Amino acid sequence: MPHYTQEQIQKAASMNIAEFLQQQGQTLKQHGNEYEWKAEGQSVSINGSKYFNHYQGKGGNAIHFVEEYLGLGFQDAVAYILGDDVALLNYTPPKPKKAEPSPDKFPDIPKYSKTMSRSFAYLVRGRKIDYKIVQAFVSEGLIRETEQYHNVAFVGRDKDGRVRHISLHGTLSQTSFKKNVPNCDGRYSFHRTGTNGTVYLFEAPIDMLSYISMHPEGWKENTYAASCGVMHNVLEQILKDNPNVDKVHICFDNDEPGQTAARKLKDELTQRNISCDILIPNNKDWNEDLVKGDTQNPDIQTEVDDDLDP
Repeated sequence: MPHYTQEQIQKAASMNIAEFLQQQGQTLKQHGNEYEWKAEGQSVSINGSKYFNHYQGKGGNAIHFVEEYLGLGFQDAVAYILGDDVALLNYTPPKPKKAEPSPDKFPDIPKYSKTMSRSFAYLVRGRKIDYKIVQAFVSEGLIRETEQYHNVAFVGRDKDGRVRHISLHGTLSQTSFKKNVPNCDGRYSFHRTGTNGTVYLFEAPIDMLSYISMHPEGWKENTYAASCGVMHNVLEQILKDNPNVDKVHICFDNDEPGQTAARKLKDELTQRNISCDILIPNNKDWNEDLVKGDTQNPDIQTEVDDDLDP
């Protein structure tokens, strides 16, 4: 490979990532000056030559992007962006690494607030989630509120009750902040284990809570999980920990990435003789159904006790 000058490297690093993806036929959603791209179900924010993967909690410039998602080394990534055909002529894609068992990981637990008023207001008033449902998750230590910035913390625990995953969501109406804290283990993303053999799998915690709010009958008997995307590591761990599971409802978003992933997962589970079906929201996601009242639920409460201290 040739040695590139700093000027060439800077040019490659400043490539417009959104334009690059669109030229590759990829679909992106625009939000103001930013774009959202789904990479294997993980949400990636793109702004000019910068990107950030919210699930992994990391990002970088255009060179880093090509390294990460095309599997190229630094020199090859620069050559690819600059269109250096000579440098890439003898390029051989790396062989995929053999998957190794995931080591135990424990997340960096933030300091929690003594009250939950901001989180209750956001979830109940803003997202219209049933107050009793939120309170139940809070009482089990599965929903908390951070002291700094007052984000909602969706907590995932293993079968021994140890915290293994924390997903933070902003509580301000004008923010779309979402981030996993460092060292999360995706096998234990936000979920609650019930007593029967039925599992409901969602993309996001808000959708999971929204569905329960619309269908509260006997909900504590079921198992609910939010994969924080369309990956299903958490489902695999639930199946491993609960051999009594005999039914899986896949409840991904009503869009192309969500339904493509849902159909693929259904095929995989069916081949393993696990009964499953796909539940599709009327709108884009289950929270939109809840907010619009597409599924009537007279038990939804909107009164918030700001003094509640779980």
